[in-house]
Amino acid sequence: MSGTRKSGLLWKITILVVICFIGIPVHGKYGGGTGERNDPYLIFTPEQMNEIGLNEYDWNKHFLLCADIDLSAYTGKQFSVIGRFEGWPPTDKPFSGVFDGKN
Repeated sequence: MSGTRKSGLLWKITILVVICFIGIPVHGKYGGGTGERNDPYLIFTPEQMNEIGLNEYDWNKHFLLCADIDLSAYTGKQFSVIGRFEGWPPTDKPFSGVFDGKN
């Protein structure tokens, strides 16, 4: 009988954990969004802005600046440049997405 109670309790705990995870919102990259035209990636922080330069596969996506951000903490090579320019190794990959800075 003790074994039946333990497996019943284990089953209840498992169900509770699953329900908790279903209720947790999934956050995408950056500050939210999917990078699509009608659901751009949201940029709120300097860290998120810097992250764009680290994810070259996002350079053809849509971004929306949602806050004034201060990049003065980034100096020299600390900031990840968004897009590569002609002559930069290994290949040229310009930013071809849309970055809406809201003026």
